[in-house]
Parts: sequence; C-alpha cells; structure tokens
Amino acid sequence: MSVAADVALPEVEAAPNPWLVTFVVMLGMMMSIIDSSIVNVAIPHMMGTLGVGVTEVAWVASGYAIANVVMIPLSAWLGSVIGRARMYGIAIVVFTIASALCGVAGTLGLLIAARVLQGFAAGVMMPTAQSILYETFPPEKRGASMAVFGLGIMVGPAIGPTLGGYITDNYGWPWIFYINIPIGILGAFLVPAVLRDPPYLRRRAKAGGDLMGILLLATGTVTLQYVLEKGEDAGWLSADWVVLALTGAVLALAGFVVWEWSHPDPAVDLRVFEDPSFRAAALVNVAVGVGLMGGMFMLPLFLQQMLGFNATQSGLALVPGALATAVSMPICGRLTDRTDPRVLSAFGLVVFAVSMFLMSRLDSRAAFSDLLIPQILRGIGMGFCFVPLSVAAMSRIPKERMGQATGLFTLTRQIGGSLGITWLASLLGRYRAVHQADLVAYVSPYSDIVRARLAMAANGATAMGLTPAQAQGLGVGRLYGQVMHASVELAFRDMFLTLFGLFLASLPLLLFLQKRVQVDTVIEPVQHAE
Repeated sequence: MSVAADVALPEVEAAPNPWLVTFVVMLGMMMSIIDSSIVNVAIPHMMGTLGVGVTEVAWVASGYAIANVVMIPLSAWLGSVIGRARMYGIAIVVFTIASALCGVAGTLGLLIAARVLQGFAAGVMMPTAQSILYETFPPEKRGASMAVFGLGIMVGPAIGPTLGGYITDNYGWPWIFYINIPIGILGAFLVPAVLRDPPYLRRRAKAGGDLMGILLLATGTVTLQYVLEKGEDAGWLSADWVVLALTGAVLALAGFVVWEWSHPDPAVDLRVFEDPSFRAAALVNVAVGVGLMGGMFMLPLFLQQMLGFNATQSGLALVPGALATAVSMPICGRLTDRTDPRVLSAFGLVVFAVSMFLMSRLDSRAAFSDLLIPQILRGIGMGFCFVPLSVAAMSRIPKERMGQATGLFTLTRQIGGSLGITWLASLLGRYRAVHQADLVAYVSPYSDIVRARLAMAANGATAMGLTPAQAQGLGVGRLYGQVMHASVELAFRDMFLTLFGLFLASLPLLLFLQKRVQVDTVIEPVQHAE
C-alpha cells in the first residue's frame, strides 16, 4: 500500500454554480432596491389611512434612506464579525420581518420603525451582494457579473414606482410590503445552502475593536443625511439648526477620516482610496448617483407638472429607459471583459449627456413619443456607465479588502443620489425664480402682445356675464399663470442642461481609471483570528 493511500486527503467542497449564487444574491438585493422607491407613489394613501400629514409621512421614505446610508460602509465590518454569508442571510430575514411589520402597521410610529429596520438590512445587502458577485465569477467574466448587479441598481428604481402604483391602486398599500415575504422566505432558505465565505476573509476576534470609528461614522452620516432630507423645507443655511447640524456632520466625518486612517484595525478601511483607479471611479460614481437618483426624482416632476401625466403614466414613461438598461448592461458586461473600461465609461457618460440635452429641448407640448428616444438613450448611458466603472474600481483591490471597497463605492453612489436630489430641487426653485423675474420684466401694459392677451381674456370673460372689473382681473390672473408656467418650463430646461454639463465635466476623471482590468488580484496572506 502506498504512502499516498494511507494519507487522508481533506475533502474540498465544490464551488457552487456562479449563476445559482447570482440568483440567491439578487433575491435580497432586488427587494432592497425596489423598496427604496416603491413607497413614493403610495404616500397619499398612507396619509389617508394613518391620518397624518405630508411632513410626518415623509419619514417613511427618509427613515429608510438614513438607515441605509449608515449601514452601507459598515457592511464589511459586520461581515468580519459574524461572517459574510451568515450576515447576508440574517439581513434577508430581518428585511422580510420588517416588511411584514410595515404591512400590518396601524400607526405611523410603527411604520417608520419598520422602515428603518428595512433600511438597516438593505444597507447590508447592497454592497455585500456586489462583493459576492465580483468574487464568484472568474476574472474574465467579472464584467458580466457587474452587469447582472447593475440591472438591479439601475432597473429597480424605475420598476418601483410603476409596480407600487399598480399594487396600491388594486390591492392597497400594505401589499407593496407583503410581496416581499415569499421572496424573503425563499432567500432565507437558499442563502445557507448556497453561499459560503471564501477562505481569505478575515474574521475579527472581537466586535468592538473600533467602536469610536463606528460612532463617528454613524453620527456624521445620520446628521448629513437628515440635513439633506429636511434642509430644503427649512430654508437651508437660513435655519440655525441646519447650520449646527451641518457643522456637526462635517466635524464628525472629518474626525472619522482621521481616526480610521491611523487606526491599526479600522472598521472602514479608507486606504482603498489610495488606489487612483478606485478614487477616480468613485468620483465619477458620485455623478452617476446624481444622474440616477436625481433624475428619477426630477423626471416624474417634469412629466406631471409640465405634461400633465398622472402617476401611472409617469411610471410607464420611465419603462423604456429601464428596458434599455436591461438590454445594454449584458452587452456592456461582455465588452468590459475585453475592452478598455475608460472607452466604455466615456461612451456611457456622453450618451447620458445627449439624452439630457434632448430633454432640455422639450416643452409642455411634448407627447409620449417625444420622450422615447431621450429615455432610451438615458437607459443605455446608465448601463454603460455603471458596469465598466465598477470593474475598473475593483480591478486592483486585494480580495480581502473587496468588502470594504464595495461598501465605500456604493456609499459614493448613495451620497451622489442624496446630494443630487437636494441640489436639483434647490436649483429648480432658483431657476424658476430667475426666469419668473425675467419674464415679469417683459409684462408691461404698454406691450402690444400683453394688451392683446388681456383684451382677449376680457372679451371672453365679458361674454360669460362678468363685469369689466372682474374680466380684467381674470385676464391678469390668466396672464400671471402663463408667466408661471413658462418660468417652470424654462427651469426644467436649465435643470436638464445642468445634468448635461455635469456628465461631460466627469469625462476627464476617466483618464485615471485602470486601462485594462487585471487578470487576477494578488492576495496577501491573511492571519485569521482564532
């Protein structure tokens, strides 16, 4: 008998099929992505059921967003404490339970608390899903893996309002949460059966090694997100609490950076930003977040305020863009595996910019068909932005830091989205005020056009039996309404042109991306905690 025969070789567990891993991971991620936007169309129904106003019910969305942004950068730390696969499974279970609580909530307080719980779980699932997918596929297929991940990121926010509107109108708003329950149960059973932690992931010997860093991050992100959510209503820096909160957020986040950079075992490893490719991709990713979330905020406003669409029609108008993204992402994924990602990212930024330029040419007479080409181009542009950026950002990150990198990369997109919504909402009001002042300056009683408009309105009102004074007042009111409508129309045009300029201005950053994706990433030996 040979010596080799006497030695008991350890059994090596076969790696699961990468597409099975993808299916399991996407179950949780799609729930979290869709739920970030699905509630928006149900807000009026929640107000009626719970008997609350807009300010109070807005916390249903704000609570989710704030909890989400807190957990995104901490997901890698949490995975190192309890294990990444186990953490993902727990997050799915928590999200499912929170969804059930949202559906049965009879008070606003319980609904907000359940939404915050959902946000915590979603903040864990999103970056963890990206790191799992990136590592599951071989290097030559990582573009395809990021395309699959990107489908959820890009298509989910577009599906959410349409799906939420249909469910709310036909079954009631609690069902937008109940639909998560069977998906969550399926995911909870499949995660422990399919997902495994890779051997290079370091497990922490104790959970509290960097409590100060965690507290500084949580304080800074919660405060900043709260200011971004509520600052517009308070008048920004004209409100004392906004100044104090913003100062506190800046100090906390600055302290967090200094603390984490010098900590021997940080909860959030900021050293991934030392890689120039990751740093450049993260900056462009902020612009992508502005375009994705800011655009999803602004487009329905344009469709409803300027074109007179209802909520369902607005959702349907966004579907071509989502379908274009769904088609373009797999194509871009295959191209990313064999093409310079800078070229593909530049193509995506330019196409998105062109779509915004075309939107800036539309006015209140635009029809559904006029939106088709700009929305398709927007979907293609976002697809070609996301995939190569994600692959280029992670191309030189060691695998043991992959969880940290994906969490921070996701955070940059989330911050870009929050800043984008706030920035665009503020700009819209500013542009509208500027155009209104300009147009009013041309409304003169000595203008032949103005006098003709007033006379036409007065004649029509007099024919209806109104007195001359009433007819004149009606004419002035109609003229003022036309001025307001024109100022809003011009403001939206300026908004789209602003996004056009933003994406073009991001092009030079692509020069700092990794030219070609490395075949593999060198893994340094990792000491596992006992």
